[in-house]
Parts: sequence; C-alpha cells; structure tokens
Amino acid sequence: DGKFYVWKPIDLGVAVNRTNFPDSTFMGYVSTNFDADLDGYLSDAEIAAVTDINVTGTITTDGGITSLEGIESFTALTTLKCGYNSNLTDIDISNNTALTALYCHNTGIINLDVSRNTALTLLYCATTPITELDVSANTALTSLYCVNTGITALDLSNNTALEELDCNDNALTEIDIGNNIALTRLCCQNTNITSLDISGNTALTHLNCGSTGITNLDLSNNTALKYLYCDSLSITSLDVSYNTALEYLHCNDTGLTDIDLSNNTALTRLYCYNTGISSLNVNSNIMLEDLICYNNALAYIDVSNNTNLIAFLANDNAYVIPSGATEFDLSTINGFDASRASNWTNCTYDSMTNMLTGITGDVTYTYSCGNGNTETFTLSRTG
Repeated sequence: DGKFYVWKPIDLGVAVNRTNFPDSTFMGYVSTNFDADLDGYLSDAEIAAVTDINVTGTITTDGGITSLEGIESFTALTTLKCGYNSNLTDIDISNNTALTALYCHNTGIINLDVSRNTALTLLYCATTPITELDVSANTALTSLYCVNTGITALDLSNNTALEELDCNDNALTEIDIGNNIALTRLCCQNTNITSLDISGNTALTHLNCGSTGITNLDLSNNTALKYLYCDSLSITSLDVSYNTALEYLHCNDTGLTDIDLSNNTALTRLYCYNTGISSLNVNSNIMLEDLICYNNALAYIDVSNNTNLIAFLANDNAYVIPSGATEFDLSTINGFDASRASNWTNCTYDSMTNMLTGITGDVTYTYSCGNGNTETFTLSRTG
C-alpha cells in the first residue's frame, strides 16, 4: 500500500526478574503479591497500587532477605516493614518519598539515609548497627524507635511533632528535647546521659530514664505523668507530689531514703525495693495492686487500706538501731504498732513501756501488715 509503519516496542512495565529484583525471596514476594495478571511484569497500574510492603521475619525465623533492590519502583509506597532480616545490610529508599512508616528493626543495616523521606511519621530502626541517625529533614516524625543501636548523638531540634521517643540502650551522653513539647513518651534508659531537662515537656505521660547517670530529677512541671521508671539511679530524693496522675512508679535500686506518696492516689504499681527507705506510708494509695518494697530499711508497713493488693513483697527489710544497743524504745519508730508484732527474737518485749530490753543481736519479729499480710522484719544493730 506504499505506507511505512514504525513499530514501537510495547512497554510491558517492570519485569519481575533477577535483574530488577536480585534477591530471590524479595522477587518472589513481589511476584506473588503485586503481579496481579501474572504476566511477569508490573504495569504502571500495578506499581501505583503498591502502598504496603511487609517482608518482616520473626524473632525465631529470619526473613531471609539480603537485598531490597527494586523497591525504588514503588513510588506510592507508604509503609515498609523489613525487620528481622539479619543479612539485610543496606537499603535505598531515596525514591520512596511517599513513605510514612519504616520498620527496619533487627537487621544488619549499617547506614540509614531518610533525608528524602520527608513524609515519614514513624521510624523503627531498633537493634541495628547504625552509628549515626540524621532525622533533621523528617519534620513530620511523630514516633522514633532507635533502641539498641550504635548511635552516640541524636539531634531532634527539627522534630517538633515528635510524640514518642525510645532511644534506650545506646551510648548517648546527652539528649535535648526542649523543642519536642508534643512528646508524651520518652524512654532513654540504659544510656550515658547524666541530666535530663523535661520542664517544657508538659504532655509527657510515660518516662523511663532508669540505669543512667542522672542524679537529679525534676518532675514538677510534668503533671500529666502516669508511668515513671527511674530505677537504678543515684538519686537520693524524688518529689512526686505534683504528679497526681501517676499510676506506675518504679524507683527501685536508688539512693532514696524517703518518699511521700500522699498525693498519688491513682497509684496502682509501686516498685521501691533495694533502697534506703526507712518509712513508707501507703494509706492514701488505695488503688495499689502491686507493692514491691523488699530489701529496704523499713521497720514495718501498713497495708490495711490497700484492699486491692495482688502482689506484695516486703521481705528482707532491716531498720537500723544504734550500734550495740541492748535496749530500744519502739515509740521512736513513727507509726509502729507493737501490738501487731510477734515472735520477737534476741530481745524481751515489755508492753508496759513499749521497750525492747536484753537485746543480744539483730532483732527479728513478725508484723501483721493488714489484710491478712504478714512479714518478718529486722532491727539491725550497726557496727
């Protein structure tokens, strides 16, 4: 017919093969989940439909993926879950600018670049060997979990939308959250930080700063606080009088010798073991369910008002009396009710004078703490 025809190759899309997806496990996942017409290619429509990729392994079964090459094709991707792939050491998500949630925890990823992922709201990169993390471009970030990595510094000054931060088990020496006034959860335990200013974080409801170098903790502005874990600190005082919403308090393994809980009527869990606390009044804490106060310096504890108690441990408490004392006036122990004590050892109890006489060593006795709870306490002679 005298006409010339120019044949153009038909664009079938992205071939699902080892060239485009070198990792066979990832290629298989893509083929099974996204190649809807089973033609071995991903059309534009098929690619545009991909918003969620989940190739996460489990704690017991590794995902088996070593490369996510090919992921750059999925520009509509909003959620990527690739955790528990221990041999995944690199990830390029620079083309996935729609990404809002990234879970790459428990992988071998060494370098993590999220500078192009400005829509990111959640980043979970815990238990990876990364040593640096730059989130300065991720101003939409609301949740950051970078637990158990090699990072030594964290700049959060641009992340003003941040609500949850878990940065524990790192080598951090300081953390500045002055700009993060939306923060409701902060976990920075098992780090090397020595001070923590949370005076501006008035929305904070959950704080875990245990096992750090912190020696002073000011909670006076944190009136919304419900959960406080400040265990294993070198603090000698703790004022929780402003924290009337407090439900959990873990202040065990500290240098505390006293704590006033009279304002904390919502408290349901109190762990204050392994301290120097010698007096503990929980009469106002009628919601208490767990009271763990063993290995302190208590002479007694009264839980008569705590009818909701489920767990109660008060063993190995030793109240210190003068060295070598042969007699002791029990009325010097504020609130001690000798009528609730029995089975005295190494002494004679005189109910008329409320005195212990003939003391020959450390005195032990059984104390009726209330609601059917009894415990053995010790009056320890120092020296």
